[in-house]
Amino acid sequence: MRSHDGPSPARSLSRRGVLGLGAQALAGAALAGCAKPARHNGELTVMTHANEFDEAARKEAERVLGVRVRRLDPDLTRLTAMLAEGGPPDVIRGSGTIDAPFLAASRLALDLDPHLTASKAIDAADLDPVGDAWRFDGVRQGAGPRYGLVKDYSQDGMFWCDASLFDRAGVALPDPSRPLGHDAWLDLARDLTVRSGGRTTTYGLDVSGLGGFLHLMGMTASAGGRIFGDDLATVDFSAPEPREVLRWYLAYIRARTGFSPVDLNPDGWPWPAFQARRMAMVMAGYWLGALIADEPALPADARLMPAPSFGGPRVSPCYAAAGLWIPRTCPIPETAWAFFEWYFAGAPARDRADRGFGVPPLTSLRSRLPAAEPFQTRALEVQRAELPHLTVLSFTPYAREEALDAVINRVVPEAFARDASPGALAELLTTEINEVLARGRERVG
Repeated sequence: MRSHDGPSPARSLSRRGVLGLGAQALAGAALAGCAKPARHNGELTVMTHANEFDEAARKEAERVLGVRVRRLDPDLTRLTAMLAEGGPPDVIRGSGTIDAPFLAASRLALDLDPHLTASKAIDAADLDPVGDAWRFDGVRQGAGPRYGLVKDYSQDGMFWCDASLFDRAGVALPDPSRPLGHDAWLDLARDLTVRSGGRTTTYGLDVSGLGGFLHLMGMTASAGGRIFGDDLATVDFSAPEPREVLRWYLAYIRARTGFSPVDLNPDGWPWPAFQARRMAMVMAGYWLGALIADEPALPADARLMPAPSFGGPRVSPCYAAAGLWIPRTCPIPETAWAFFEWYFAGAPARDRADRGFGVPPLTSLRSRLPAAEPFQTRALEVQRAELPHLTVLSFTPYAREEALDAVINRVVPEAFARDASPGALAELLTTEINEVLARGRERVG
């Protein structure tokens, strides 16, 4: 649900807009491996969103780098065609947690370690540990070469409360110093949900903003289990931990405290309802405070809370680690890396930290996070306490998140309509997602 991703204000910050390389791009990547490299005119082409690299920033990049710089909107179809033709953009936006394994396995991305070692602008020791989401050694995420850099991040299992809606319902706010249990979280959501005349006027809790699969992964880790097998080529939802998570997820859908594959969000993501003061709790990380700060009254009532627990080890996942990568076939890697140094360690990085659009990727920039308003001070305190529990969950190199979410969005409503048990839903998801992974593994090789 995060990352300032599209042209309109309403959709521009939806995490669902994060660029992913889907099955179509798998075919494009295979073609790219044997395509004749396109001729290059020396200009730097950056595929990212305008609200992360606007016209003023583009002109400043030209001044700093001394070359022409062109920005392209993220477009999977266009990127696939450019990969197939052998002339992709020189810098491309992506999500480390879900893109890095695929980019590495498909040999699409440039190994950045030699550039990082030689860099005078970026000190590897200054990189936040979340940057390891962009590393993949062929088996494990977080080890091996680094294929991208993070621009900012949040711990996405955290949630925000609107204190005014708690007051209206006569419900006490959670304690920000300790995580709620998931069942207590859902009980709270039921108490906060208000319905009138057959419609929901206040939603108690929404967990739909990140899509289904990543949230199920995070809850399963919090229960002490995992969904992917050791080789990241299969899933198993039938183990006790993911099956218990599916029990909770079905209960959440049944309670209708927020949106789900059964009750689709007409806005596409939860922020509009939270912004309109019609949602008491929304699952989102620290980054949402940058949007809250622009609202006239919401800051006084906004409270950030730690990620809930499912009874296992305390984990607080980052589901995106959004950033940039350079194609392995880039004809001007030195210029692309110079852009990285400016974008990740120069004025743009300082500006992002000042606005609080997530935790900075360089630990030396954390002191710049905003604390001028009381709600910012409160949120920063909670975020600092949450940092030791940061977790990046290994994702498969054989399918994109969107493909796995598509299975969930199709299977869950069908199973829910039949009043399927958590065990029956686990069997369906395991079978269908493993078919997707098998096809992807065959394509990647």
